Amino acid sequence: MNNSLQPDSRPTNAQQPVPVSDNQKYQALLQHMQQGYSLIEVIFNAQDQPLDYRFLEVNSIFEAQTGLVDAVGKTMRQLQPAHEQHWFELYGQVAKTGQSVHVEQHAAHLAGGVWYEVFAFPFGEVQNHQVAILFNDITERKQRQIGRELLISITQDLGQLTDETQIIRSVGARLAAHLGITGYHYVDIDEDRDQATVRHCWHALDVPPILGTYPLHAFVSPAALANWRAGKPIIFRDIEREVPDGTAEAAVLKAGAAAQQISACITIGLSQEGKWKACFAVADSRPRQWTAGEIEVVEEVAGQLLPRIERARAEAALLTSQKRFESIANLVPDLLWDSNPDGSTNWYNQRWLEYTGQRFEEAIGWGWTDAIHPDDQAASARRYSQAVEAGTLLRQEHRIRHHDGTYRWFVVKAAPLKDETGQVVKMYGAAIDIHGLKRLEATLREADRRKDEFIAMLGHELRNPLASISNMLLLLQLTQGADSSLPYPKAVDQMSREVGHLNRMVDDLLEVGRIRYGLIQLHKKPFDLVPLVRQTVELTRYAYAEQQRHLFFASPVTSLMVLGDETRLVQVVMNLLTNGLKYTHKGGRVWVSLQGVSDSSLAPQALLSVKDDGIGIAPEQQQAIFDIFVQGETPLDRPQGGLGLGLAVVKQLVNLHEGQVAVQSGGEGQGSEFLIHLPLTAQAAAEPEVDLFMVPAAGLQGRVLVVDDNVTIAHSTVRLLELMGYEARARYSGSSALEEAQQWAPDVVLLDLGMPQMDGFELNRLLKEQSWGQTMAVIALTGYGQQAHQLQVKQAGFSGYLLKPLQLAQLSELLNEVMGR
Repeated sequence: MNNSLQPDSRPTNAQQPVPVSDNQKYQALLQHMQQGYSLIEVIFNAQDQPLDYRFLEVNSIFEAQTGLVDAVGKTMRQLQPAHEQHWFELYGQVAKTGQSVHVEQHAAHLAGGVWYEVFAFPFGEVQNHQVAILFNDITERKQRQIGRELLISITQDLGQLTDETQIIRSVGARLAAHLGITGYHYVDIDEDRDQATVRHCWHALDVPPILGTYPLHAFVSPAALANWRAGKPIIFRDIEREVPDGTAEAAVLKAGAAAQQISACITIGLSQEGKWKACFAVADSRPRQWTAGEIEVVEEVAGQLLPRIERARAEAALLTSQKRFESIANLVPDLLWDSNPDGSTNWYNQRWLEYTGQRFEEAIGWGWTDAIHPDDQAASARRYSQAVEAGTLLRQEHRIRHHDGTYRWFVVKAAPLKDETGQVVKMYGAAIDIHGLKRLEATLREADRRKDEFIAMLGHELRNPLASISNMLLLLQLTQGADSSLPYPKAVDQMSREVGHLNRMVDDLLEVGRIRYGLIQLHKKPFDLVPLVRQTVELTRYAYAEQQRHLFFASPVTSLMVLGDETRLVQVVMNLLTNGLKYTHKGGRVWVSLQGVSDSSLAPQALLSVKDDGIGIAPEQQQAIFDIFVQGETPLDRPQGGLGLGLAVVKQLVNLHEGQVAVQSGGEGQGSEFLIHLPLTAQAAAEPEVDLFMVPAAGLQGRVLVVDDNVTIAHSTVRLLELMGYEARARYSGSSALEEAQQWAPDVVLLDLGMPQMDGFELNRLLKEQSWGQTMAVIALTGYGQQAHQLQVKQAGFSGYLLKPLQLAQLSELLNEVMGR
C-alpha cells in the first residue's frame, strides 16, 4: 500500500520516549483496525451530480476487502469502471448534505462480488467534498441470511408441489438463481444392481444430454462412494487442477466434466433407512471458491429433496390403477365425475380438467362449483340434493366455465349408486356439451326477432307517407276540393311529394341489409325547415281533431335553413306528432314550436319542441325510451297502436343529421317534451324539383313503343309520353311487341323486363338481331333495383335503365339522351 507506516516508536530503559505526532497516532490506528478504511474526494459535474471519487487515503485492510491495489491518487472509475452507480450517489449525498450514513450494499465487481456494511461520514470542510468511509466485508453473513430465506421458499414450494419433475425444476431454478450455477443433476442410485440413473438434469450451456442409466462403478469413483457413505459431500472447486493425472479414473472424471463443461461442483449423497438412494449435484462451468454458506444451502436443500421425491413417487404409484380406468374414461368427449351425496366430488376424467383448466386438486371436493356459472349454482345444487333425496336420476342444464373464461351450456346427467339399505352412497355423472344446440336456438330466435323487427320497420317506414296521402284524399273527399286550405292543385302537389317519398323508401327497402342495421342513406340538400314543419303539422290536424286532441304550432318569423333529407325529417316530425297523439287523453294538448338558438359555445341550431300534457314518462324509462320496441304505458284511449319503433327511428334519423334528441318529463301524469336540435346551414335552398306535370313540348318528339304485361301501367305510361309530346303506342307481350316494332319502327322501346313467356332480355336480343332493329334504342323499365340487376341490364346491351314508378325528369332526360338531343 502507498500509505505504509513506520514501526511504532516505543520507549526503552536506554532512551527517552520519542514524541509521537497526532498524525502518526491517526495512521497507526487506521492501519491496525480490523475495518476497511478510505478517505475519498467526491467529484461532481457542472450540474452538481456525482461522477466519480478519488482515493486520498486507505488502510492496510482496504486492499484485502476490495481487491483494489495502489488505490491512493486514483479514482474508482479508473480502478473499476463497472462499479455500480448507487455507490457514487451514496457518497455524493454525504458530501453535499454533511449527513453520515450507515448502510449494507452489494458491490458486484469488487473482490468477486462482496456485501459491505458501510459507515460514511463527512470529513473536513464541506466544500472539499471529502468523505471518510469505514466498512466490513459481511458477504458470508448476507449469504447465510439469503440462504435461510431461500430455504424457507423452497420448503414452501415442496409443501405445495406433488409432481416429481415440478419439484426438481422448482428447487433447481431457485438454486440456480441464488448461486449463479450453470447446471444441476438428480441421480437415482441402486447399489444392488450397480446402476446410477440420471433422472433429472439441467444445464444453462449447450452440452450433450446425459439422461439415462449407467454402471454405478463407472459413474462414481470409489473415493466418492466412500465419502457419500460417510455422509460427506464431494466438493470440487477446480476439477482440472484438483484431480491429479495418471489414473484411468481421473481421465474419465476429467473427460466427463469437460464434456458437460463442469469446472466446479458440489455433490450430496442421499440415503434413506441406512441405504444410499440418490445424489444431488450443482455445478458451475467456471472454477469457483464455494463458501461455507453455499455448501450449507446445497446440503440443506438436498436433505429435503429425497423424502419429498419418494413421497411424490409413492403417490404416483397409488394413482396408477385409477389412471388405468381414467385412460378409458378419457376417451369419451363428455365430462365425467363421481361425487358424494353431499355434492363433494372424488374424481374427474381428464376431459373435465382440460376443459375447465382446473388441476385435479382444485376440482375435487367443492372446487367444481367454481366452474359453474354463478347464476346457475344455487339451482344446480338444489336439484342435485333433490335427486339424492329421492334416489332418482338427475337431469339438468347449466353453464360450465371453459379454461379461457367463457361459459358453455351442458346437459348434466347423474345416476345414484345405493347400498343394501337403499341409501345413495355415490352419484356417477356426465356432462354433455349442448352449447352448439343452444347457440342454434339463440340464432333462430335472433333471426325470428330480426324478421319481426324488419317487418315492423317496413310497415312503419311505409305508413307515414301513406297516412299523409290518405289524410289528403280524405280531406278532398269530404270537401270536394272546396276547402281553401287544400285546393286540388295543392293536394296534388303534396301527394306527388309523398309519392316521391314512397319511391325513395322503396329504393331503401331493396337494400334490406341497410335497413336492418340502420344504414339508411340520406338525400341531403339545403332547405327551409319552417314550412316543412308547418306542412307536417297541418297534415296531422285532422287526425288530432278526429281523436279530440288539440294541436298548437308556434312558427318563427324567419327561415331556418338546414342541410338534410326532407323525407326523413318529415318522418321525424310525423313520428313525434303521432307519439303525442298516442299518449295524450281525450281533450289533451300538444304544442309544437320551432326556433333558432345560438350561444357562444354552440353553432347556430334549429330547436324543435313537441310538448304534450299526456301520461308522461317515468324517470327510469327516459333513458331507454328511444330504444327499439320500447314504449311507455299505454292508456286505454290511446288512438293508435304501434310497435315501439317511432322514437327509435327519430333518434336514428336525427343522429344521421348530426343533431341531438332528448326527452324531458316530470314523471307519470306530468306530460313529456321532446327536443330536437339540428345544425343550421348558410347554404341557399336547392332548386325545386321538376314538376310532375311538365309543359308539353311543341310538336311530336319521336315514336316510343311501351311494352309491359301490366295493361294499366302500359296505358298510363303511353298517356304520360303523349303529354310530353311523344307519339306512343303500347303492347302487352313480347311477340306482339316484336311485330309492332317491325311495322311501326319506333325510335325508342320502353321495355318491361319481367314479362311472362318472352321476358325483356329475350325481346331485346331479338330486336338487335333484326336489321331494322339495330338502330332502335331499348330502355329497360323494371321494378328490380338491385345493383346486380342493373349490371345485367348493362351487359345485355340496353340503352338505358329506369326504375318503376317512373320519374318524369329521369324519363325526359334519358329520352333526350338516346334520341341524340
